[in-house]
Amino acid sequence: MKYLIMFSFLFFSQFSIADINFFDSKIDFWKDKAANSEKKVVKKKKKNFDWSTYKDPENDEFFREGNYLPPKPFLEVARRPTDKNIKNWMDYINQKNQIQRRFLSALRKYQQKNNLGRKETQAIENKVSKLNIIPSINSKISISTYFLTTCPACKKMFNTLEALQNSGVYVEAIQIDKEKYLKKAVSVPVRIAEDQEIKGMKESGLGVPYSIVRIGDRAKTLSGYQTVESVMLAVNRLTNKGGI
Repeated sequence: MKYLIMFSFLFFSQFSIADINFFDSKIDFWKDKAANSEKKVVKKKKKNFDWSTYKDPENDEFFREGNYLPPKPFLEVARRPTDKNIKNWMDYINQKNQIQRRFLSALRKYQQKNNLGRKETQAIENKVSKLNIIPSINSKISISTYFLTTCPACKKMFNTLEALQNSGVYVEAIQIDKEKYLKKAVSVPVRIAEDQEIKGMKESGLGVPYSIVRIGDRAKTLSGYQTVESVMLAVNRLTNKGGI
């Protein structure tokens, strides 16, 4: 027993108290967890606006207006207005107009044959109008729209006028509140209404936007906001029936 006690004393004396102090090392578990939970925020560098994309007529973005992009035949004749391209453009427009007129004529005959009203065929008529048939250069179709600078529907109507203009239609916007200015630049021609026009609008109680579609000496009026499709429907009805 005496020897066992001495052996134990000699064994443990080989190590200092510092060597067996398991609590000397400081471990901060909360700090480690916080460090792992932190997300590194990487700041993205803003790219400079690339004007070259929009200054190149060979790039489609040069012609894009919002979500609207003119048809490819128009892009080709705008980029290269040669005699050949202009002739092909006119042939293309005439063919599209002929197809739409032929269909609408057949649709009206079908209505009469089956005693159908416009409500029954309005849906299919609207779908055909979405072909965005555009007038040929010599058709002399124009649209004039009266507007107020403070009118939300009028501001929206400018998108329609710009799309029609890009398709080859002559458009003009006529401003009634001549003492104010448009806050946003537009690409369609704008003129100030004459006093007689303003007086006529007020006396008739007409609201805005108010548009007049003309083909030669025939005209049709459209009240309120119009889409490209609704304007072209009016053009087709005007062509087939004539007058307001």
